[in-house]
Amino acid sequence: MQGCADYKIPQVLRQLGILEYSKDLAMLIDERKELEHDSEMEIEIRANMLYATELIKNRLHQNQVNMNSVQIDNALWLLSKNKELKNKPHHLTKTIYY
Repeated sequence: MQGCADYKIPQVLRQLGILEYSKDLAMLIDERKELEHDSEMEIEIRANMLYATELIKNRLHQNQVNMNSVQIDNALWLLSKNKELKNKPHHLTKTIYY
């Protein structure tokens, strides 16, 4: 499994309906509350982002589209620049790793 830990990818996946947060987590993010680095919620966001990227890759391969996880990650990151996808905020975590 490859991909980059990034705050923008989960934002795009959430906006597209690929990632769905629990009511409590969605409320924290929507209210722009900081998630502690390496907290259970922050780790789950990163892990599920990677898992979702792998599911997308597998679905693309089933449809004869050969993209690796890094290419999908890059495409999602570029999609994050689309102004129409910024309706939902991204999670906030103070870290040097994003």
